[in-house]
Amino acid sequence: MKSKIETMSDLELELDIILNCNKRPKKQLSISQVFDFLAESIENSIQSEVGNEELGFLQKIYAKYQLNKIMSSGGYKKESQIHNFPGPINDLDPKVSESRLKTAITAFKLHSGPFGSHSVYGHLEKDKWEKILSYLSFFLFSYIELENDEKIRFSKEKEAKKEKLFAEKGKNGHSDGTKQQSHHHNKNKHWKNKKKHPKGNRNHQGH
Repeated sequence: MKSKIETMSDLELELDIILNCNKRPKKQLSISQVFDFLAESIENSIQSEVGNEELGFLQKIYAKYQLNKIMSSGGYKKESQIHNFPGPINDLDPKVSESRLKTAITAFKLHSGPFGSHSVYGHLEKDKWEKILSYLSFFLFSYIELENDEKIRFSKEKEAKKEKLFAEKGKNGHSDGTKQQSHHHNKNKHWKNKKKHPKGNRNHQGH
């Protein structure tokens, strides 16, 4: 399946939706494992010493081939495509895994380089790492089931709140702007009248 997550911002939004829904693991991984494995993958990308051994000529060709293959397919289709995919459910602390993932996402967004080499695709720049990690997150999040369509409901509610806030902000901004413009116009008019008439009035009174 083609990934619907393309950037770290998409990943953050999807994670926010998952955390605000009732959920349960769909397959053999716990939700904590999903978060922890994804966090570790993001951490590895920004640790320049990880996997930075120079690849040989044939290894570089193979790595480039694999990278082009995943990019053209737009996502992962099976576990065997993912290096060191986690094993059966274990007892990771959900809150610790969640916190680790959030911290890793923020660290990646702030990191400008250098970046570590991927275990399969070799050396990657930030934009390629972001794509690969986004594809990985979309695949891993498929192991989490959101109950009773909470994902759709929460997403729609969030969009509605944003639209309402935007509309109110635009309305208030327009109203304030009109008031300020009217006040500024009246102030200028008063100043012009004051500047134009004082001497004439005094001379008239003198006669």
